Amino acid sequence: ADAGRFFAQLREGVVERPTGLVLALPWWSARRDAASIRNVAERAESATRTNRSAVERPYLQYLGSAARAYLALAQGDSSGAHTRLLALPVAGCMYPYCPFERLVASQLLTARGKYSEAAALLDEIPNLYNPISVLWRLQQARVAEKLGRRDDAVRGYAYVVDIWARA
Repeated sequence: ADAGRFFAQLREGVVERPTGLVLALPWWSARRDAASIRNVAERAESATRTNRSAVERPYLQYLGSAARAYLALAQGDSSGAHTRLLALPVAGCMYPYCPFERLVASQLLTARGKYSEAAALLDEIPNLYNPISVLWRLQQARVAEKLGRRDDAVRGYAYVVDIWARA
C-alpha cells in the first residue's frame, strides 16, 4: 500500500527531471498497470517534443522509451519488451535510476535460456553501489550457475547472503 501511494505521487509529479519515476515502471509492469505506464510514456514523449534542454531531453527520451518497454512487458510481449529494453538510449540514463532495465533484459534472456547473452549484459556494468546491486549480483550468480561457472556463482550467492544476513 505504501509503495502504491509513493508511486502514484511520482506518476503525478514532474517528468522533466529524474525523480525515481523510472523505478516505478517495473513495479507497475509487474502489476500489469498499463494505464500508469502509458501515462508516463505519453507525458515523457510529449515533454521530449517540446523540451530543448540538453540535460532533460535525453532523460525524457530514456523515460519514454523505458515506459514503452515496460508497457510491452505488462501486456505480455516479452520479446517486444526485450528489444525495447536493449534499444534504450544509454545517453539518457541517469544513474542510479536506470540499471534496472539492463537487469530486466538479462532476466528475459535467462528465461529464454540465453545465458551467455545474459552474462554479457550483466558484465556491462561491473559495480553498482545501490540497492539494485543485490538483485544484480543474484542474477549474475544464477546466470553463472547455468553456465557452469561455479566459482563465480558461489561468490555471487555469498555476496547476496552476506547482504541479506545483515539487512
